[in-house]
Amino acid sequence: MANVSRPLGSRPVSNSAGAAYSGKVNAYRINANAANAVGLGSIVSLSGAADDGLEGLATVVKFVGELDGTGAGTAAASVPVGIVVGFKIDPTLKGDLPQHRTASTSRIVYVADDPNVQFVIQEDGNGGALAAASVGLNAALTTDTPSTTTGFSNQELDTSTAGVSGSLPIKILGFLRAVDNEVSSSYAKVICKFTKHAYATGGTASALNQVGV
Repeated sequence: MANVSRPLGSRPVSNSAGAAYSGKVNAYRINANAANAVGLGSIVSLSGAADDGLEGLATVVKFVGELDGTGAGTAAASVPVGIVVGFKIDPTLKGDLPQHRTASTSRIVYVADDPNVQFVIQEDGNGGALAAASVGLNAALTTDTPSTTTGFSNQELDTSTAGVSGSLPIKILGFLRAVDNEVSSSYAKVICKFTKHAYATGGTASALNQVGV
């Protein structure tokens, strides 16, 4: 049975201790000067900027570092801090989906920011389906352009980049065990974790805050 292509970005499901994801989040601000749209399932990084809503929140931007696995980013902004799982509704933003942040608007987002979070993401079948033997490898991500209809991210795991490079931001832990998820078939849903994280202990900016696996 072929898998259905239905990219929804990243979805937290558990953590490294084996506990199910309980919905724990922290609030962050995306400032109005951030140019990229963000949706449910988008991965974000710390921006280091002051909160333009004057609420004292840490600020984030959409993660765009090292999507291609080149290892180009070494600053904190190129390291993931978590996954967007919700938005504070702003009644002044008429016509904007409550689960979608339009580019260049100031919004409060709720982020699953546990460094050990495990999440499900669809692989893109680029160059062929992700092989079962790819479990344990690292991989890059596709570009994230959230849907203005559903509000969800359309980011996927870039199958063609799977390899051992430590600069790749995502580690493949396994395939989602579900009756409608065929292993080694394009668009499979894959369980992953971050190889680096802004809150990982024992790392430095130059070491890209490596997360133990």
